[in-house]
Amino acid sequence: MTRKTPTTPSYRLYKRTGQAVVSIDGRDFYLGPHGSETSKAEYDALVSRWLASGRKLDTPGPAGLTVVELIREYWRFVETYYVNADGDATPRVPQVRTALAIVKRLYGRTLAKDFGPVRLRTVRQAFVDGGWSRTYVNQ
Repeated sequence: MTRKTPTTPSYRLYKRTGQAVVSIDGRDFYLGPHGSETSKAEYDALVSRWLASGRKLDTPGPAGLTVVELIREYWRFVETYYVNADGDATPRVPQVRTALAIVKRLYGRTLAKDFGPVRLRTVRQAFVDGGWSRTYVNQ
């Protein structure tokens, strides 16, 4: 049975990390610590954008997205996902920061759609040349 009136996506608690989350168009968006003013403002802005665009998320297409822009968006996720229950960053955050710095240095101006397996191997080799162990690189 279908709903007669469309509903607004709900602001929820993601218990594992204590983050606020909203699901729109089948994607989860982490908004920051649950109950914080920042997370509520992020929720309001995201839902407003979704409503204004006809209940579709108006995300830019990947055609002109550079690696630096992709890194910026991923970093937003990292800051909200890799946190413990107290809201402090986990040890994974510095690891991700270091890895992203290398990717940015090598391919920052490259279009994300042009970043393929050959360039990934180059990044992996840069990690190995930096003295990283296989386990650390795989993480």
